[in-house]
Amino acid sequence: MCAFCAQGAADYLKEKGLAGRGVYIGYDYRFASEDFAAAAAEVLAANGHQSLPVAQSNTNSVRFFRRDH
Repeated sequence: MCAFCAQGAADYLKEKGLAGRGVYIGYDYRFASEDFAAAAAEVLAANGHQSLPVAQSNTNSVRFFRRDH
């Protein structure tokens, strides 16, 4: 399921002309959250996006990372 969501995000970024830009991938303290983040990173990388990992933190903190990396 995570791979389908990540593929949808990759398709959206491509459609909007943002292909190849960095994408922050965050994860929180829930079970297997880090595994889901890794799976999303793999799918995004396969679509030409650089994954910018974020250390484990609460979900809301990821939105404060720079948008123009």
